[in-house]
Amino acid sequence: MIGEIRVYGASDDLIEVEGLCTLESSGTWDVSDIPVLVNGVPVLTINYDGEWTITPLTPLEGLSLHVTRSVGDSGNHGLHPDISSYSDYATITGDIRSVEVPGDTWTAS
Repeated sequence: MIGEIRVYGASDDLIEVEGLCTLESSGTWDVSDIPVLVNGVPVLTINYDGEWTITPLTPLEGLSLHVTRSVGDSGNHGLHPDISSYSDYATITGDIRSVEVPGDTWTAS
């Protein structure tokens, strides 16, 4: 299914996915790099250390991944003011058939 999702961190314990699907993953993270999978393959990791940082991994064929860095105290993310200023956010576009974060999964029907 061709579409777009945005992945970002909120508060100090919540990973959110919105767009083509809506997912939430919350918890006390025991690992520093939490994987986000698209079509069964890790495409990025997200880490909280006072700010949410996103590290892109090897991109998949048919997907585009762009990371916008956090803007800190300077305000909001422009087109996406609902995203915390203390979080990077990733925009993934393309043939998205499934998305998985710890504890939550979406699959196209």
